[in-house]
Amino acid sequence: MIKNYLLTAFRHLASQKAYGLINILGLSIGMTAVILIGILARANFKIDRWHENADRLCQVLMEVDTPGSDRYVTDRTDGPLAAALEADYPEVEKAVRIGRTWLWVQHGDRGFEERVMVAEPEFFDLFDFEGINCDPKTILQTPYSILITEKMVTKFFPDEDPIGKTLVLDGVDIRGEYTVGGIMKDPRYSSISFSFVISTVPSADSVGEWADQWHPGAQHRHFGTWVLLREGVTAKELEPKIQDSIERYLGPADAKKHSYHLQPLERAYLYWGQDYTASGVGEIERLITYLTVSGF
Repeated sequence: MIKNYLLTAFRHLASQKAYGLINILGLSIGMTAVILIGILARANFKIDRWHENADRLCQVLMEVDTPGSDRYVTDRTDGPLAAALEADYPEVEKAVRIGRTWLWVQHGDRGFEERVMVAEPEFFDLFDFEGINCDPKTILQTPYSILITEKMVTKFFPDEDPIGKTLVLDGVDIRGEYTVGGIMKDPRYSSISFSFVISTVPSADSVGEWADQWHPGAQHRHFGTWVLLREGVTAKELEPKIQDSIERYLGPADAKKHSYHLQPLERAYLYWGQDYTASGVGEIERLITYLTVSGF
C-alpha cells in the first residue's frame, strides 16, 4: 500500500513539475529552519550551565536609582566587595572579582586589540574553564604571568611555542610585560568571554587603584563580583541580607540610591533582559519567539 502511495505521489509531481519543485523546496527550507533553530536553542540553554557549581554561583549586580534619573542595573561593582561579602556573610563560601577590558597586545611585530580578563587565581575554584596541560590557578599565582587561549596562540605564535614568551599589554587601564605561563581552551557556551587572563595589575594603573579601594559616590565602577553560595543557600534568601553592606562600606548617601541583586549564573545570559531591563525583553523572549515561529 505504501508503495502505491509513493508511486501516486511521484506521478503527481512528474505531471506538475513546477508545482512539485516549489513544494519540495518549501518543505526543505522549512525543515532546515526548524533544525537550525533547534540547534540554536540547545546551544543557548547550555550557556554557563556546564560549570559544576552553576547552581550555586551568583553575580552581584548593583541597581542605581537616583532621583531625576533613569533607574538602571549594572554588573560593575567596587573592587573590595568580593572580599567583604566572603568575610561578612557565612552564607558565602567564596567570592571573587573579575575585570574585563580591551588592551593592545603586542608580541614582536604582531599586535592586536584583544579582550583581557583580570582575575584572581581563585576564579578557577568557582568556574571550570580548562587549561591545556596546566593548572590555571597555579600559573596566575606567579606575578606578571598570563594565560592565553588556543585561538590567540594561533594569532600571536603561529610557528612557535608560546610558553615563556613575553607579551606587552598597553591600554588606558593596564600597561606591562607579561610572561605566557599556560594555554587555555577557548571559552565555549559562556557569557564570560576572554582571550587572555592576568592577575597582576600594577598598583599605579587605574585598575589597580579601583581593585583595592571603595569609591563612594562614583558614577562608574570597574569590577564584576561573583559569589559561590554554600550548599542549601539561595540567592533569594541572601539578597536582602547583603543590602546593609552598602551603607557599611559606601555610606548612607549611596545606601539611599543603590541596592544589590544576586543573579544566579543559570539566569545570567538568558534572563538578564527579563529580570533587569525596563523593556523586560531578553534572550529568552527572543528564543521563545524563534521556537514558536518554527512550530508553524
